[in-house]
Formats: sequence, structure tokens, C-alpha cells
Amino acid sequence: LWVKENPRLIGLDRHGGYFRFMDTLIKLANHYAMFLRAAHSVDHKNGVQAIYFNHVNGMNNQMSLLLAAVQPGDSVPEARSKASLAANFLDLTFVTRALADEPTDARQFQGVINDAIPQLRRSRTAAEVSSILTQHLPGNDPFMDVPTFGMRGTNYRQVRYLLARLTAYVESGCKADVGAEHYLDSPYPWQVEHVFANHPERYSAEIPDPGIFRSLRARLGVLLLLPSSDNASFN
Repeated sequence: LWVKENPRLIGLDRHGGYFRFMDTLIKLANHYAMFLRAAHSVDHKNGVQAIYFNHVNGMNNQMSLLLAAVQPGDSVPEARSKASLAANFLDLTFVTRALADEPTDARQFQGVINDAIPQLRRSRTAAEVSSILTQHLPGNDPFMDVPTFGMRGTNYRQVRYLLARLTAYVESGCKADVGAEHYLDSPYPWQVEHVFANHPERYSAEIPDPGIFRSLRARLGVLLLLPSSDNASFN
């Protein structure tokens, strides 16, 4: 009904408008199919891993932002470059919210997505896409909360994601690059575990207060990932 009432807004009132409209849809559909594949199978080769990470983190609304960043006539490399910028923007926003102990479900990102889409649709180059997204980044240092960030009862999934990314980063530097997806989507699930056992008395000389010990014990720097089978066997 909306299309019938607003043909001018999408160019259907001009000669050949219908064919141009369909050609645009087909070209965008090709981009969409490429992004959809990247969401379900991590693509290290083409630099669009963040599309997969966003999918893992439940951002089922990322596609509208990715499609707004590309133009129908973009080549495959151009589309990937722009989509990578948009996906990395969402990934950074997710991490920032997680570190600040803020909600990270998909609804929390809809506002910034809606604000950025009209501007992105007017962009033409990857540089313009980058400039627009930069304006929507959080104003504070996104990593200022890292020193005090820890695992609490409601953020296990976010902690597991951060540990997976950090572990994969270290492994990459050690030339043992298995990818963060190994820890996020594995037939043998990985679990978050504490480095220090929950026995404050063992560390009373350094940390007399059991409450402070438990708070420090839960911080990101003293957590690690273990295969669930190993974790269970060590109890």
C-alpha cells in the first residue's frame, strides 16, 4: 500500500523506474546474501569477522546498518570494506556497553542504528562511512572500565565473549591462530573459570578482607577459558 501511495519517493513515477527499482533490489540482495554468509560462517580472509561476532552476540538488527552503508553499485571489495566498518562499529559499541555493565541485547543498539542509517544512505565512499560512524561512537574511552571489570551474575555471556577475543588475539601473536570462533561456536563448549580458587584464607596475608578477595578474583585479568570437559574433571 505504501508503495502505491508513494511511487515518486522510489522513482516508480519515471519512465523505466520499475526496472531501475528492481535492478537496485537485486544488487542489494547480492550484498545481503554475502553479509548473511559472513554472519553464519566467520570470514577471516576478507576482513568481515565482526559480522559473525555481532551475530553470535544476538544483534539480529545489524543488517539494516550494513545495507545502509553500501551502495547497490558497489563492487564486492567496496561493499565488504564498508560493511566491515559498520560491523566493527557495532562490535565496539557492544564491547563498550559490556565493559560499562550496561545491557547488550539487540534492542539497546536500535537507537544508534536508526540515527546512523539516514546519514549512511547518503554516503558514497568508505571514508565517508567511517566519518559518519565515528560521530556515533561513545564519547568516553571505551576501555576505561577494564581495570575494574569482572564477572557478575548477569554478564557471563559478555565475559566469555571478551575472553574469546582476547585469547584469539594472543594466540594470533604467538602464530597459533585458531580464531575466536573456536571458543564461541565449538562442539566442545568452553567455560569461564577463575584462576584463583574460592578460598580467601589461602590469600589472607595479601588480601585480608574476604569480600575484597572475591571481588578481585572475579576480574577479567584472572579469568580464563577452559574446555567444559577439563573444567568438570578438575572440579
